[in-house]
Amino acid sequence: VKWQFKVDDMSSLPPALSDDGIGYVVNEDGRLFAIDKNGMMVWSIAANLIVYASATIGVDGTIYLGGSSIDDYSLGLIVAVDKNGTKKWQYEVDSTVESQISINYDETIIFGDRSGRLYALDANGQLRWQKTVSAEVEISTAPAITTQGNILISTNIGLVVCFTGEGEEIWRFDTGDG
Repeated sequence: VKWQFKVDDMSSLPPALSDDGIGYVVNEDGRLFAIDKNGMMVWSIAANLIVYASATIGVDGTIYLGGSSIDDYSLGLIVAVDKNGTKKWQYEVDSTVESQISINYDETIIFGDRSGRLYALDANGQLRWQKTVSAEVEISTAPAITTQGNILISTNIGLVVCFTGEGEEIWRFDTGDG
């Protein structure tokens, strides 16, 4: 073991690693930690959300977290933090965000929520589009992005749906696992 860094109430989520060797971990209290390659804390920030998936790092180094509000578990939140540890913005949705955030080739932030909605935000946290896949499903896995920029999501009932990067549905397939 080269080094260890103790985080109180550490979550079991794997860290996200940036190109410059900074690791980002979140504890169960919603605090985001940046740890350098020598095991030293660079900064930490209270993100004020309960996180269910690892952070996603954008091309510009922005760290994106999704989860639910510490104050209201039914309220979903996306939080963007710059690489210096300053909160850039947050975006609220009506249901918990359990999926890891994906980023499309044009820097569109893509995620789903527990009420069956798929969202696309621009890099400034503004809604580009929102689609309801079905009110009977949960989107709790990370959206997959194809090389053409199409978005594939899978749901808790075995429904797989493909959208264009602009949010138009291309196809859906029921695997019969629901």
